[in-house]
Amino acid sequence: MPTLALRVVPVALRQPRGIARRRSHSKLTPRLSFGELGGLPRTTPRDESRAEVLVQAREMRNASFGNVREAPTVAPSFPNQDIPSIEAEEAGKLVMAAKAAFLDVRTSSAFAAEHVAGAFNVPWLLEADAGKLKANEQFLSEVEQILPDKDQDIVVACQIGMRGPPATLAMRSAGYTNAYNVKGGLNAWKAINLPTIK
Repeated sequence: MPTLALRVVPVALRQPRGIARRRSHSKLTPRLSFGELGGLPRTTPRDESRAEVLVQAREMRNASFGNVREAPTVAPSFPNQDIPSIEAEEAGKLVMAAKAAFLDVRTSSAFAAEHVAGAFNVPWLLEADAGKLKANEQFLSEVEQILPDKDQDIVVACQIGMRGPPATLAMRSAGYTNAYNVKGGLNAWKAINLPTIK
C-alpha cells in the first residue's frame, strides 16, 4: 500500500483588506492625551491644576523606571512654552550678583557631591530603599520654609533639566511668581565654566 507524505505549510492569518481594525475603549480604561503635558500621559480630571498634573505624570514616569539610579544622559524636551526658563549664563549673572537665590532640586547626595556656592537644596525626588526615587510630598512646604519671600527671584536647577521644569511649575502654582528653571540644569551651568563646590 502506498504511503502519503504530508507537508505542513505555515499560514499567516491576516485581516482581509478593507476592514479597519476598531479600537474599543471601555468606560473603565481612561483615555490618554498627549498635548498639554509635553508628551506625558494625562489621566486626571480637567479641573486639576497644571502643576498637579505634571507632578502626577512625573511620579508615574519615575515609578516606571524601577530602580534606575542614574538619570538619562539626554534631557527630555518640554515643547510646552509655559515653563518659565532662563539660560545658565543669565542665571549665573543673577546668582553671582546676589540678585537671585539658587534652588537645587537634585537629591541630597547629588547636592553633597557638588553644588553651586550658596545654593539651597530641596529635593524634588527623595532617595528611597534600594536606590529607588520617590516624590517629595513636602517639596513646597520645605521651599516655603527656606525661601519665604514669594516675590524673590529664584533660579531652579536640577542636573540636566528633568526635575527643574516640574519643580518650577509647582512653585509658580504656589505663588512664586519669579521662579525660573535653568535650561540644561547644573550641566549647562558647568559647561560655561560657572563655579561649583565639590
